[in-house]
Amino acid sequence: MPWLRPPIGLLMLIVAAPLPSKLRASDDDQKCRIRQLRKDIEDQEVCSGHQNTVVIGDLNVNPLEVALTAA
Repeated sequence: MPWLRPPIGLLMLIVAAPLPSKLRASDDDQKCRIRQLRKDIEDQEVCSGHQNTVVIGDLNVNPLEVALTAA
């Protein structure tokens, strides 16, 4: 995952997360992918020593769906 160091401000971790559409992914697949994304982000935050993370992309889930809230 790339890091961004702006000319002023804090180092940031930028995450692009275009997850598969519901047409091509089951609920279980979405849960698995979102949990893995969360783990990958946490690992990179530990490596970088900060939690200044911006997630960009379409997760293809509603904010209150189990796939997202469980993660």
